[in-house]
Amino acid sequence: KEQESVLGKEIAQGGGKIVALKDSLVQERQERKHQEEYDAIAATILQHHDRATLAKEVDSLQKDIAQEEQDKSRQDRMLEMRSKQFQLLLTTIEDLEEELVGEKDDAEDDAMQT
Repeated sequence: KEQESVLGKEIAQGGGKIVALKDSLVQERQERKHQEEYDAIAATILQHHDRATLAKEVDSLQKDIAQEEQDKSRQDRMLEMRSKQFQLLLTTIEDLEEELVGEKDDAEDDAMQT
């Protein structure tokens, strides 16, 4: 009977150890899951630039945009000037054509009178 009693105690202690080990296993699995989630998030974060690098890139892009806007403005002014010059040229050509027609008519009138 004493042996049965000792054996019963050992079985009870073994059962208690099993329960404690199961609880420990559940907790370790939970910690492992959290660590894997952390590692996945950390890997995602590392794929992106830090704040200082992004600020430099934004500043550089803003400078590029400002330069492009200046170039566009300069080109618009140049286009406007060229357009005005072209209109002036067309007007001058029309005036010269009218003058030539007038001179031709005057020459024909002079030729008929003589």
